Amino acid sequence: MSILSERSKFKINERSFIDFDLIGPKDTTDKLVKYYFNNNMNKTYIILNFVKKVRGEYKKRFFRMINLTFGKHAVRILINGIKRGANDIWICKRIAEQYSIEATDQIRANRRVKMLERYLGPEILQDAKIMDLGGEDALAHNILFNKYNVKDYHVLNVKGEYYHRRNLEEHFAAKKAKFMWYDGKRLPDNLPVYDIIMMNNVVHHISIHDLKTLIDSMKKHAKYVIIKDQNIKDKILHEIYVIQHMIYDTITTGKVAAPYIEQYSAEYIKSLFSPDDWSLIKENIDESLKNYNMSYVLVLHSK
Repeated sequence: MSILSERSKFKINERSFIDFDLIGPKDTTDKLVKYYFNNNMNKTYIILNFVKKVRGEYKKRFFRMINLTFGKHAVRILINGIKRGANDIWICKRIAEQYSIEATDQIRANRRVKMLERYLGPEILQDAKIMDLGGEDALAHNILFNKYNVKDYHVLNVKGEYYHRRNLEEHFAAKKAKFMWYDGKRLPDNLPVYDIIMMNNVVHHISIHDLKTLIDSMKKHAKYVIIKDQNIKDKILHEIYVIQHMIYDTITTGKVAAPYIEQYSAEYIKSLFSPDDWSLIKENIDESLKNYNMSYVLVLHSK
C-alpha cells in the first residue's frame, strides 16, 4: 500500500500543531508531546504539514537548520518526502540512515571552544576548571587541554532515554574527562567552585519551574557563567525548534521522541542574576532570521 493511501486512513488535526495564531508556544509543545506519546508516529505528518504551511524567511531558516544540523542529504530527503506525502517516521528513518552522530559531536565541540575563546579569551581559559552543564561528549575537553592546559573539565547531564545511544560514563572515562548525572534541578552541593560554568543550548530544555532553582545553585559554584541559547522570539520559530529537536531525538534514539522546548528571552535570563552579585560583562543578541546562530550569548562574572 502506498504512503498516500496509508495517509488517507488517518487525518491529523493540523490546527493543533500549525495554526500559530491560535496556539501559543507552550500549548503547541504540550500538544506535540501528548500526541506523540499517545499515537503512532507512522500516522503523523507534523513535518509535512509544517513545511506546507510555513512561508518566506521562516521556511528558508527551517531548511538552513536542517542542512547544518543533519547535512545536505537531509534536505533532499525532506523535499522528496514532501513530494511523496511521507509521514514523520519515514522522513526520520531516511535521515538516520546517512547521519553521523560522531561528526555532529565534533562540530558541537568546535563551536563550544570557539564560543569560550570569543567571549572569555585565552587568559581566562588557561588552566581553567570548567563545567559543561548539559554537555554530551568529551571532545571539547581534548581541544581545550591541548590549547589551554585545561585538565579539569567536568560534564553534568540529566539521565534519560536520549543517552542510551552510548554509554556516557565509558565515553568520558576513555577521554579522561569527569562526568556525572544530576537531577536537572540543582547542582550537587559537594561540587567545587569552577572558573567557568557554561550552558550551551541547554536552557530551552529546562522548565520554568526548575530554571531559577538550577541557576541559583549554579551561582554558588561559578566565577564566570556563559549562557548561549536560541533566540526563540515568536511562535513559528518555536515550532521550527520543536520539529528540529523532534527529528534529532528520534534519529539518535531510534525511538519516537517528543522534545520539550521552552522559550526564554535574554532579558529573563539576565533577571535571574542579581546585579549586586553579578556583572554582565558581555552580551550578544542575534535577531536575524538569516543567521543559523540566531541566538543570545550572556557572560556574567561573580563580584
